[in-house]
Amino acid sequence: MSAPAHRARKYLPRLLPYALVVAALPLLAPTCGGQAPGVKAFSKGSLIIPMDACYQNTPTTLTNTTYFTPYTGCPSNGGTTSDHGNVMKAYGLVYQLLRNDIPVYWVINSQKSPPSGAQPLVDTVHPDIAVDYATGGAIGPVGKYVWSNDTVGAMPANDTGTSIAYHGGPFVVDGSDAAAARIVMQSLKATFSPVNVHVSNVAFSAEVARSMSGNFSNSGGSIPPPIALLNITGGDGKNSEVVVQGYLKDAGLGSTDFPGAGGVATPTGHGKIYDDLYAPDFLAAACTTTCANGSACVGGLCAPNLVAYGYSILWVPHWYGPGSETSPCNSATCTTGTCPSPGSCGPPFPTGKTYWDVLSAINGYANAGHDVLAECAGLGTFEGVNGGSGTGGFEAGSPAPPTQFQTGGATPGGVNINESALNPTPAYLPVPSPGSATFATPFLQLGDFPYTPITGAIQQYRPTPNPYASTMVRLIGDSADTRQDYFTWLPAAPPRGTVVYLAGHDYSGAQGYSTQIAGSRLVLNTLFNLGASCKATHAACTANALGICAQGTRECCTAADVAAGTCANVGDPFCKPGTPGVEICNGLDDDCDGIVDDHLTDAQATTATGCYPGGTAGCTQTAP
Repeated sequence: MSAPAHRARKYLPRLLPYALVVAALPLLAPTCGGQAPGVKAFSKGSLIIPMDACYQNTPTTLTNTTYFTPYTGCPSNGGTTSDHGNVMKAYGLVYQLLRNDIPVYWVINSQKSPPSGAQPLVDTVHPDIAVDYATGGAIGPVGKYVWSNDTVGAMPANDTGTSIAYHGGPFVVDGSDAAAARIVMQSLKATFSPVNVHVSNVAFSAEVARSMSGNFSNSGGSIPPPIALLNITGGDGKNSEVVVQGYLKDAGLGSTDFPGAGGVATPTGHGKIYDDLYAPDFLAAACTTTCANGSACVGGLCAPNLVAYGYSILWVPHWYGPGSETSPCNSATCTTGTCPSPGSCGPPFPTGKTYWDVLSAINGYANAGHDVLAECAGLGTFEGVNGGSGTGGFEAGSPAPPTQFQTGGATPGGVNINESALNPTPAYLPVPSPGSATFATPFLQLGDFPYTPITGAIQQYRPTPNPYASTMVRLIGDSADTRQDYFTWLPAAPPRGTVVYLAGHDYSGAQGYSTQIAGSRLVLNTLFNLGASCKATHAACTANALGICAQGTRECCTAADVAAGTCANVGDPFCKPGTPGVEICNGLDDDCDGIVDDHLTDAQATTATGCYPGGTAGCTQTAP
């Protein structure tokens, strides 16, 4: 028998599985045309987490039995008008997947724009995902994931068609990561089983707005999380911790479901999601030779904890800055009787320092490329308040606070607050023209959950006496008094990072306010949008490669990787294949060509392991 004939017989069993895969490609991957920039092909078996009321409808207060009305056009089969789920816990599920090194893609159609008319605003012409399976027969384009036994069921009860569309910024786990994701989901089903998850029965393509991976991996203990929470009790006696706990509880990440979510800025006390930062954490500390936070002792000073621990986002849910220095809550003698709010007792301000020094530190932090989200009283503290209702105690916009990010500029600015009655039907302002990217920004992904403003120290605001910064974007404004805003965004302009403001005290309902699903989504959208891009973790994974090259690591796609053909878009998370080696006689495919122990020289072959003489008497393997 000749060597080529022997090889043909030897390799045929190995080639059969590849032939079967090729035959299945029409189901596994899209087959028509190339992919536009940002468009990703998702394989059969991908997990889709709906974020609209059609397929993830949620009780209006999370605890009642009244649900939202889905958008016009949501399928209604047999009188079932929507599929009940939990859109708030969907965020918690995404976080847990990311924490466990499962890449998640935030899918948003950049062409969508808000239709005219009242909320909810859903562009049914440009869905974020459209999955079609006209040839599937009785098998629909997706099946609902069955949490109880890790199987895939039928289509959602309200939809039995051959196509399905998703709105509101759904999240997707590619089919290549679905098996690992389902293991994580099964371990957490006691908390997240209310979340509807769909499994695709056919491949599809969708536009990826954010490729998220690695940013929340392993944080906690000695590893800082990405979020720093300003938890300084303000002059009004309130702090941020109670606000944050409300959002986390709604997302299935509260202290009961997820202990250790919050921590402090110390070498071993970090939280899994965020760290509470107090006044001393924003200011440089004296040193002689070393610094507890690991920074260098330069000129007798350590870098502030805000900087030293590498937080990428500063979240300020509530901070009434003036009077913080003298608050009894920020003192060594603080007791829960004096300051009953959870976590409101904090260390005193360093001697001679005021809240203005904290603002200066925040300004430096933002201008070093970091992002900031400030809500309610926090935005008034940052910008200064010049007029309106309920202004008592806020500093004016002149002289300009160091953090006057969205107003002022060359001359002092500031805002007026609470000048009009709350409008229950605010409009998106400015109304984007067709194809505008504003409505498609991740910040605004609400789907058909209508936004309603809530009260607070600052329930609405406008710039005065000067206009906003020239690059500032108004996201949600008042349709009656078009001067007023609820949600604004200053895009990053290096070296400065992104700054986002949101009016209203607490959308989670934790402090007696009405639960507001869309408002809570604005907060969580912002944190995910700013904090969950791709970060290489180098964790082991199984790559789409042959032989030992299948033993890959979790990385972020670079231009060189795109050129090598191992990933499609720069910034995408992917499993990077291992490096091919020299083939040796070891029962492995070392050179990653799909064949074990081939291309061996006589010197490499040994009879001890069966590599030579090669299976059948008289047959040998030699170098080509």
